Amino acid sequence: MSMPFRYSAADSTGKVRRGSITADTREEALSEIKRQGLFPIRVRTPRRLMGVRTVRRRELAVVFQSLSSLVSVGVPFDQALGATIGLAPPRLATALEAIRQSVRRGQPVATAFAEAPIRLPGAVTGVLRAGEQGSRLGEALEQLADQLEREAELTSKLRSALAYPALILVMGLGSLLVMGGVVIPRFAVLIQDLGADLPASTSALLAVSQLFRRLAAPGLTLMILLLGVASWQRDALRPHLHRLFLKTPVLGDLRLRLASARACSTLGGMLVAGVPVMTALEACREAAADAEVGARIRNAATRVQHGDRLAASLEREGALHPVAVQMILLGENAGQLGPLCQKAGERLASETDRSIKALISLLEPAMILVLGGAIALMAAGLLRAVYSVRPGL
Repeated sequence: MSMPFRYSAADSTGKVRRGSITADTREEALSEIKRQGLFPIRVRTPRRLMGVRTVRRRELAVVFQSLSSLVSVGVPFDQALGATIGLAPPRLATALEAIRQSVRRGQPVATAFAEAPIRLPGAVTGVLRAGEQGSRLGEALEQLADQLEREAELTSKLRSALAYPALILVMGLGSLLVMGGVVIPRFAVLIQDLGADLPASTSALLAVSQLFRRLAAPGLTLMILLLGVASWQRDALRPHLHRLFLKTPVLGDLRLRLASARACSTLGGMLVAGVPVMTALEACREAAADAEVGARIRNAATRVQHGDRLAASLEREGALHPVAVQMILLGENAGQLGPLCQKAGERLASETDRSIKALISLLEPAMILVLGGAIALMAAGLLRAVYSVRPGL
């Protein structure tokens, strides 16, 4: 049964081409691409046909670290993979077993991973392919484990830093909704039953509360519709949203630093493993996890194909943070592009972590003041109503 395959392949000039092809198997698709004079970089079926699973980077890091330890001491790869399957969670273990069977049938390791029904970071197949070709598979596996562990650590730090502000925001907004939508209307009815006039401040709060309750149902419906449209048109909207985020003051710089850290770590790791620069740029474009940054990297790659230097191309397109561009320039001049790209990724990740912590240290008290002030205004309006009933209090 024929099925569509999407591919990225390099031509004789090193230019990366993308397209789709229909074939019965992946091997037939690879053969057809090669007959067209192209060198396949990635060939995959659409994700909706594959049932692709998403796995955590830390889980992948544990798998690659185990494989590296076993392969480095001479254990055959399929046996090392068999011993590693027990360390993986069930959803990943199933995919690893499929990879093991593919390797036993004679497929290259990189091809087996590329064909597996799991969503892998862009650098994985490129680094594995370079490691196989250079008979350095153990080193490639160790390098992937280190890189994935760094990315997982950065993601974990970001989530930990944002957890407490998110909790404050949810609890504060919840308190405002309960007071404005439930407490104040019932309290106003109680005061009016006692025959007292509501003070101006309480009347204003009641008017806002009634407006909120009238608009709640239409607003919630509109929000659900907008979320549905956004989910349906997610791929079309993502580039525009990411471009808007990058233009946002303060947050835009943080987002660019974070995307640059990911891209540089991937680019440096692949270059150290011996992957050609054009293939490495293709992978780091995906690793940036930002559609706008990825588009800028693609434009920079086009400039590199035309003979421009990498650092100059990235700077002209604004693809990466200036710190990353400067270190890439130093790497080009010193002939140490791969290691210095890795250093740039580590430095930007560290700076991003510090910047986020500093921003959150300012954000937390600001949120407490704003939400606390809103709750205090509501409480003051309720107290004025009480005083109107009992003037002597």
